[in-house]
Parts: sequence; C-alpha cells; structure tokens
Amino acid sequence: MNLSIKYIENNKIKKEIIPLGKQGILYTIDNFFKYGIINNNKTKVSDIKNLDIIYEKNEFPSQTSERVASIILKVFKTIKNI
Repeated sequence: MNLSIKYIENNKIKKEIIPLGKQGILYTIDNFFKYGIINNNKTKVSDIKNLDIIYEKNEFPSQTSERVASIILKVFKTIKNI
C-alpha cells in the first residue's frame, strides 16, 4: 500500500508516492514532513491538494485508511480556508 500526495511547491503541482508504514497513514504523513520530502519551507500543510491510497496487487482496500486519508484532507482544506 502506498500513499499518493499532491501538493503545491513554488506554484507548481507536485506528486509524491510514498510507502505506507506499518504504523499507518498518520505516521507516514508525519514522516513526509519530518524528513524533507517537501523541501521548501514555503510549502505549507494547506498546500496539500490530494491524498490517495494506492493498493498493490492482491491487496484488500482498508476502509480505515481511506477514512483517515479523507479526514486528513478535510483538515488540510479547513486550514487553507482559515
């Protein structure tokens, strides 16, 4: 299972696909920020445009992961609108 993240950096839409850790989607997103996948300090949480779970062959969809990704994206959109 992978996490696809689309975000804006320097006015360009970028896409990263990162593996979901065993610890879950929140841990993976935290690592996304901590370890510099977003390299520019100008990029904010509110610049994230989309989060998608990508399932590999013979992998069952996880409703929990889908719900968490949806909730996190709603939080990002809310932060952007404040």
